[in-house]
Amino acid sequence: MVIFGLETTGKSLKADDARAAVAAAMVAELHALLADDCPLRLRDGEQKRRVRARDVFILTFTNHDSQTIGRALAEGRIPHAFYKQDKLF
Repeated sequence: MVIFGLETTGKSLKADDARAAVAAAMVAELHALLADDCPLRLRDGEQKRRVRARDVFILTFTNHDSQTIGRALAEGRIPHAFYKQDKLF
């Protein structure tokens, strides 16, 4: 689990700016986790393997948040899919 925090320089942070910052941090973290040289390995039966995009789940509160994160992942060229997009919040 990765938790991101935002710090401001004293001025107020608008919600859209905060969402964009978190989305950018997620993309950067995923690039590091999915890189060939990432030391993190998952146990798959008796074997160990690299983390793949399909091993990662991002939970959001709203469909709007899901769409925002999805756009950031697409821009970062990270494969993704929405699970039960219309029924799951």
